[in-house]
Amino acid sequence: MGEADYEMRQILYGFGFAAHEHVTRAEKLLAHPSDESFERLVSNSEVRSRIQYLPILPNLIKETRVLDRKAAAAYRKWRQALGQPNGEEHRTEFRKLDRKLQRIFPTFRYQAKVSQEMSAIAQNIAARFRASQHVLQEAQRGRDSVCQSLVDVERQTIDAMEEFVHLPCELFLRNCIQLKAAETRYQQARCELIRAHLHLVASMAGTYSNRGLPLPKLARHGVLGLLRAVKKFDYRHDWNFPTYAADPSLRHASARDPHLCR
Repeated sequence: MGEADYEMRQILYGFGFAAHEHVTRAEKLLAHPSDESFERLVSNSEVRSRIQYLPILPNLIKETRVLDRKAAAAYRKWRQALGQPNGEEHRTEFRKLDRKLQRIFPTFRYQAKVSQEMSAIAQNIAARFRASQHVLQEAQRGRDSVCQSLVDVERQTIDAMEEFVHLPCELFLRNCIQLKAAETRYQQARCELIRAHLHLVASMAGTYSNRGLPLPKLARHGVLGLLRAVKKFDYRHDWNFPTYAADPSLRHASARDPHLCR
């Protein structure tokens, strides 16, 4: 699970919209800084408390925005200078700024579900890229149904999306294929985690079976609890999963009590 999540993040950090997605979530948290909002967004294995985390966000947002604007400008200059003597110079400048920007993203300390949400955005963009490519391919085959004005629109669309993701179309599509594979491995790891701990449900259901509830109902609630625990579990935490899943109080204390977190 950890390797797949890391690979997903590394790919997503290279997309031009990553800065916007990180900043937007941080701004929403500042606007509604409740414990519930904090727990939904921030990794409880890396942040000691909401009180310590929120004050760093304004400067983090500002730094991210400044670097994102510079990187976007450098990317435009690079693409405009393709084939020119100074093209490589602009490319180097963009890569430098992009690396700085990517080093900032982990400091937001977001949970894995943010990567999954950004992955969905990337796949939607990839589908739009492929649709535009299909129109251009049909035009190259001489199909009468594809008029020149539509071809021009699709070319402009591809150019705009390339600027949005800060990557050429083909490279972005290849990265999205790798991203989908990493996401699949991550989901498979979660399923394996569930299957490997179903015995916990049976064990705990048996423990509480003498309290008036039928065993099937206890087992059903136990499975639901296991699914919630897997969804909220952060593999980067010091606790092992069986301990986390068996004690609901840990899932709340981990985000609120700084003495329980690293």
